[in-house]
Amino acid sequence: MNDIYETINKIANANKKRENQSGYPVDKFPPVMSELIDTLHDDSQIPMEIIGNAVLAAASMACQSLVDLELSHTTPELCSLYLLTLAESGEGKTTINKQVMAPFYEFMDELYADYEHRLSKYKGEVELWRIKKKVLEREVSSAYKHPDEEEGESVEEKEKKVRLHIDNEPQKPKRLTLIYEDTTLKALTDGMDVCSHGGLISDEAIIFFKGYTNDKFGILNKGWEGGVYAHKRADGTDTLIKPCLTVSLMTQPRVAKDYFRKGEGIAKDVGFLARFLFSEAKSTIGNRTDNTDFSRSRKCLNIFHDRIRALLSQQKEYITSNKFSKKTLTLSAKALAVKKQFGNEINDKIGLESSHIKEILSKSGTNAARIAAIFHCFNDNSNNEISPEHMTDACDIMRWYNEQAKKLFYFTSEDYQFEMDVKEIYFWLEKRFMHNKFIPIEFNTLRQYAPNKFRSTG
Repeated sequence: MNDIYETINKIANANKKRENQSGYPVDKFPPVMSELIDTLHDDSQIPMEIIGNAVLAAASMACQSLVDLELSHTTPELCSLYLLTLAESGEGKTTINKQVMAPFYEFMDELYADYEHRLSKYKGEVELWRIKKKVLEREVSSAYKHPDEEEGESVEEKEKKVRLHIDNEPQKPKRLTLIYEDTTLKALTDGMDVCSHGGLISDEAIIFFKGYTNDKFGILNKGWEGGVYAHKRADGTDTLIKPCLTVSLMTQPRVAKDYFRKGEGIAKDVGFLARFLFSEAKSTIGNRTDNTDFSRSRKCLNIFHDRIRALLSQQKEYITSNKFSKKTLTLSAKALAVKKQFGNEINDKIGLESSHIKEILSKSGTNAARIAAIFHCFNDNSNNEISPEHMTDACDIMRWYNEQAKKLFYFTSEDYQFEMDVKEIYFWLEKRFMHNKFIPIEFNTLRQYAPNKFRSTG
């Protein structure tokens, strides 16, 4: 019997480290992240792309309120990321999001408890304020009616006390939201008016792909690039928001690709899609085996969550006050050289086989630097200078994401259009040959009767 258990254990251990079929660059992540991605994949067999994007989104959200990045002599860059994961239903999107993002939901519960306490305190304060206001109003009213009978304070002094009291009316606390799931753009904007830093995190982003119109990307663009967004509140007053946003959208390939084909032209023109790191999960459904031992991934999750909680505790005061004070990171001289080399590589690709994603590639250098900054912050480095090692790893990660984007948007490339043209003319010729009983067709016939776009205009 012991031999049987020994054999079972050997088989289980042999399956612990599963092959990375997607080529996802997990080895380029810092150890706390790479071990989490590896063990979650090994234990759950959920695609590594889903896990990796969830981990990157969590790290981005944890760091975006604490650091920004100086890449030039202009305004410092935000350190937030936009990620889009395409995965079929049942691949584990919801499961992974709940596991990886758990500290943020705990933190939101803590913020809500604080809000309830402040709301209770406010109710008592505002009631006392109203009572005192009535007393002051009666005193002023009496002074108006009987000015000659008043002793002590003058009418002007009593009026001043009323005005001062009105100015000191207790302010009702506002409820904070950090994570927006499949929310409307209005709810997102109203929420960021209260706290300008947050995350649009959705494992089934139906409202986003079906409900966000192409002319409403303003706050989403500002949430990545920085700057000020002008917002009109429901009461008609105007306010300025400086949003900082992490976006992690997960959806089914059919939904995203339909959106790309119908709306990607406008979305790319306004720069919105160009900000994203794209990935399409390679399905593991049908190749999964039962697993009852999740001890390795639990251990790694605990370590990862502890670091997230530590980072969140550092920014609680910023979040509740909506006033953020960030440390500015810079690239070391060697890290800057790595980024420059990566930029030259990207420029070559824009002019060659990847010209159809030039908008996406043009932001690759910035996204790589942001990933490096997140790695630096997450590793608890006390200095402000990002190492060349982090920058090199971040560039390798971006190369993988760029290849994913190249495949996803291949349908917009000249090569794809050429292939479609070849197929169209081939099927036209095949049909023509069959109709003519395979008698050769004169070239002039092709020029005159082929599909319109192939006809000669000369």
